Amino acid sequence: MSDNPFSEPEDEADRTIIRGPQPRAPQQRTGAPAAPALPFAAPGAPAMAAPASAVAREIEALPRTGISPLAAAAAPLLELLAQLTQATHVADPEALRQGAIRALRQFEAEARSGDTSPDQLRAAHYALCAALDDVALATPWGPPSHWGAQSLVSSFHQEVRSGERFFDLLSGMQRDPGRYRHALEVAYLTLALGMQGRYRLARGGGMELDRIREGLYQLLAQLRGPFERELSPHWRGVTAPHSPARRSVPAWVALPVALALLGFGYLFLSFDLNARSDDLFARLAGLPPGKPPEIARSAPPVPPAPPPPP
Repeated sequence: MSDNPFSEPEDEADRTIIRGPQPRAPQQRTGAPAAPALPFAAPGAPAMAAPASAVAREIEALPRTGISPLAAAAAPLLELLAQLTQATHVADPEALRQGAIRALRQFEAEARSGDTSPDQLRAAHYALCAALDDVALATPWGPPSHWGAQSLVSSFHQEVRSGERFFDLLSGMQRDPGRYRHALEVAYLTLALGMQGRYRLARGGGMELDRIREGLYQLLAQLRGPFERELSPHWRGVTAPHSPARRSVPAWVALPVALALLGFGYLFLSFDLNARSDDLFARLAGLPPGKPPEIARSAPPVPPAPPPPP
């Protein structure tokens, strides 16, 4: 017997196969609008016409983030699951179901391109289908719609026991957690976002769900190992002696100030020198003699008369 909890049963009637739903002719309901309404409408709000592909575009536009590549590929479906738990009224459940089918196919394609093993892919795919069915069929609009007649698990996996089988397969995966680690993470996220299955109406089901979810969390924590508990482990600065900030004056400020000081200094010294020199010249002028000295000279002799001509 295979140890794979998602191995196919020997009975052909109980086999689980991932495949898309069979094409069905659209049924026109009396009084239905020509175009489907927005999938999430407030109670009592008027139905606004919108194409069915808008649901798929909204799902595909969600960011792919997650704790593992498989969880990242499942991010749009997990977001849809979280929204379904808050949806008290859906204008067109069939458009929403078709959008979920397209998102599941996209999830399968992305998981295959990311080298996810077939066992983990099938496990995560089943968990997502079962969780979406469980939450949708627990709403007032789910059972009367096509979702109640053709669930995601019956469309892709050809069975209707998803509420029971989900937890049976979860127990099987927990016996080999290293092999199904990423699928277990996806299953844990579905439990955290509203998957209840057979415990939804069971007495004490909430407490049992809490026990299962907590046990799965502890198992995943052991697989991931210890994590950094400090919010910011490198918050301390570099250990270095304190060096006070130097009060330096920019050169473009110091140079004009220096030139101004030199100019004022030059003017002050020039005026002071002029004042001192004037006093010195006045004192020199008062020294004897009182007038400039004179040299007495006699008149030069009269030159002799020239001799007469011969």
